[in-house]
Amino acid sequence: MAKEDRQIQLFMIRHSRSCSNYLRNVADTEDRAHPLVRASQNLRDPALSAVGRRMAAEYGPRLREALTAAGLDTTSMLVGSSGLQIGR
Repeated sequence: MAKEDRQIQLFMIRHSRSCSNYLRNVADTEDRAHPLVRASQNLRDPALSAVGRRMAAEYGPRLREALTAAGLDTTSMLVGSSGLQIGR
């Protein structure tokens, strides 16, 4: 029995802008001594900001369009994500 050759393609997208990102943007510094930067580092599993939620809502259709344009069948893809902030 011949071994079947399979090609696997992996696409990764970074998360949208979180509340932690927002705090660092408002601080306008990466200085860890700054109170907002410290606060952003203490957030565990931060929620998406309003901008992040809007960005995330746009990812799906745009990604599907790009993959379809590249000739990939999006109906047979496996999609995964971390369990962070799912369903909240």
